[in-house]
Amino acid sequence: SEDVETAARETMEAVTSALSTGSNTLSAREATGRFMDRLAELQSNGEMPGASTGLDEIDAVTGGVKQGELWTVAAETSRGKSVLLLQTAGAAAKQGLNVLVFSLEMTADEVVSRVLVGTYGIPIEAVNRPGSATKRELEMIGTKSAKFIQTGMLINDDPALTADRIYAEVERANDRKGLDVVIVDYVQLMSGERKRGETEAEEISRNVKRLKQIAKKFKVSVLTASQLNDEGKLFASRAIGHHSDVVLRIFEDGVKVQKNRNGPRGQKLNLEMAGERQRSVSFSETPD
Repeated sequence: SEDVETAARETMEAVTSALSTGSNTLSAREATGRFMDRLAELQSNGEMPGASTGLDEIDAVTGGVKQGELWTVAAETSRGKSVLLLQTAGAAAKQGLNVLVFSLEMTADEVVSRVLVGTYGIPIEAVNRPGSATKRELEMIGTKSAKFIQTGMLINDDPALTADRIYAEVERANDRKGLDVVIVDYVQLMSGERKRGETEAEEISRNVKRLKQIAKKFKVSVLTASQLNDEGKLFASRAIGHHSDVVLRIFEDGVKVQKNRNGPRGQKLNLEMAGERQRSVSFSETPD
């Protein structure tokens, strides 16, 4: 009876919402006109359809992270999932875009530290051992920090966020200043609110579906990360791949474009994580 009551309430809410809001249905003429206007704007500005990830190899295949898209970065533990997410966040912020980072694993201090190292080039030794930092390194931290402060990045390090809380925080930030990119690090750490009789895989599937809804509803790019199981597949739920527009999988010898809904896929990109720089780099950038 409780399930029937819940279903009835959700149905009524959906009907009420549909009747109280305008229709999003476009005619072929309207949709094509919008597409052509956007294409002309990009062509005249020499821009990509989406925001740059800060990595030319990924941008060339995907066209950047676009509004309404959900990206998932998959890898084994400590293979650079968070590094790639925060590198993209830092690149977007430097482009003048408004970025909201949900860090369910790291504190806000750690996020700032990684962005300053990975995006602004602060030596990691100066961050890890500030007592041994040189005067020049300390001055560099001050200068780069001042630049980072001017960006449109927001950081939420609440470790107990649910999909609905994330939705509410995105809505609040979007209403206040507008949003372009949302980072959720990472999907298996989202708090459950598991329904009666629901499996872990079904719970994760529901959470990922909610992230995709956030991307479309607020016209933002949402990037998240996923662990892999012992068989090397997306942990606990194939639905992560189903709902994602782009899936990037990190291997020791490169980053594979496992899924790319709007472009080519299957390529192994020559990228690897440079831990001392807290960023993914092309093999050609790696010192001998």
